[in-house]
Amino acid sequence: MAVEDQKTNADKFTWRIENFSKLKATKLCSETFLAGGRKWSISIYPKGNGTIYLPVYLHSIELETMPDGKNVDADFTLTLVNQINAASSLRKCGKKKPFPLGGRGWGFPSFVMLSKLLNPDEGFIVNDTVTIEVRVSMEQFTDQPDSASRETMNPEQRSAADDHPSDMVLNSAAKGPATPLSIQVASPANLAETTESSHSSRSVRLTSRSLGAEISRLNSNMKSSGTDSTSILLQQQREAMIGFLTMSLEAIYHADSFGDVEEVALQLADHPTAAVDKTHLKGLLTELKKGVSGSMSVIETSHAVEASLMQMSEGMEARLVHRQKQLSCLEGEVMRLGQEEKKLEAEMWEIIARKARVSDQKKLTSDELESTSQEASRELEEVKEQSNKRKRASENRLIAQENLAQLNASWKVLKDTLGL
Repeated sequence: MAVEDQKTNADKFTWRIENFSKLKATKLCSETFLAGGRKWSISIYPKGNGTIYLPVYLHSIELETMPDGKNVDADFTLTLVNQINAASSLRKCGKKKPFPLGGRGWGFPSFVMLSKLLNPDEGFIVNDTVTIEVRVSMEQFTDQPDSASRETMNPEQRSAADDHPSDMVLNSAAKGPATPLSIQVASPANLAETTESSHSSRSVRLTSRSLGAEISRLNSNMKSSGTDSTSILLQQQREAMIGFLTMSLEAIYHADSFGDVEEVALQLADHPTAAVDKTHLKGLLTELKKGVSGSMSVIETSHAVEASLMQMSEGMEARLVHRQKQLSCLEGEVMRLGQEEKKLEAEMWEIIARKARVSDQKKLTSDELESTSQEASRELEEVKEQSNKRKRASENRLIAQENLAQLNASWKVLKDTLGL
């Protein structure tokens, strides 16, 4: 599994992670790099560390030349590079953060939703490569809190005391076994990321399957957790349901995600605060699934029939044009022979034998004209029949689309019923 580290200058470090989707490690650390004469390292949790987000942290690595009992104050910016549109890169900053010795560091447990990160259309992963940049600006040395105060100051207390962003926490050392983090409830910014990702029409299948996979993993990880974790899981289930509700029924059908929708909806209905009857909800979901499947089947079949009939009609119309040209030629020939017949009649006494031959030729040509006219009439009837079939197929498609519109209305009622 290739992970490429590149240094660009003393204060900026670029970490390119190849084959990101194939990473097996729970925690991944970059190589150390220098900024301001001090060693640093970045760590991430590629699988989310029990959440649906990618955690990213910056760590300060201890140097022998550092004074004892000192911290380093630093401003830093972590950037998830958008490789399609640099202006859409995701940046998060830390201001005047005290970095203690021993490798602990600051970062963001919910830097970006995994479903958004793993969606190639978003631009954060290209050729299965993710790029993370960090800029570090050094401040002055400060006295380091004694060991007792460090042990009693947890991430939440440190955030409140220093006015840190709600999604920034102090993380453990970059080296050694990964320490599981508490699951963070999504902030409004992250909730907006969820909604934005769900609206991407080019990534419906990937978004839906990512939501389903994250929900299944969360359910597995949280089965033995306490009340706080259950509350957080409920919030994440609500966010997942909101993500599904922003998708159309057609998109959910094409993504084959009705099972995921039903799983999340029924889990929400099991909660004591739910205002919907689970039996009624299950029946409604079953009705929606059956109705959408039927309507989409009719629409797809109608489209196929229309395309087939259109192709057949084009062939028949081409043959009809050819027949019309033949008729025009034969009619002109008959007219010419008729005029010649009149001329011969005026000279009939002189050229009776010639008139007889011309008359015979006229008869043969007339017979051919009649035969061709009959064939053209039959083909014209076939064209009309094909046109009628195509019209009926179009009517069936319109009826199916109306049924689908009614089902989408029921879907909105479900959304209003859930209160989401």
